[in-house]
Amino acid sequence: SLSYLFSNGFADYPQALVTEMLGLTSIYSLEGSQLNPLEKVKSYQPLVEFFQEFLDEFDTLEMIGFIQSMNSPEKKPLNSFVKDNFPYAIFRQDIASPFMSVLFGPRVMGIFVVENDTSGAIA
Repeated sequence: SLSYLFSNGFADYPQALVTEMLGLTSIYSLEGSQLNPLEKVKSYQPLVEFFQEFLDEFDTLEMIGFIQSMNSPEKKPLNSFVKDNFPYAIFRQDIASPFMSVLFGPRVMGIFVVENDTSGAIA
């Protein structure tokens, strides 16, 4: 929810207002300590499809973490996708902490990945 991101200094007021008025969900990436806007979607189905496309960018994943503020049916297609495409990856599903919900909004959903290090180095 961009109104939460605006309140916490991560988004501009006009952007938050228009996004909320149109009922859009914003997708951000976290790179370093920066939130970078990527896309806006109308419902959670395109959001899950975005997550699947994101996961497809990796060859081997060690761990996939899925965080959401509520238990929703949107996670079922993601569960199936991960099982089919990354059978050896650890797949964790957790409920967002109250801190995350205050920072990002009550309907926060996120995906985090840890890629296998194929160089043999300890990461």
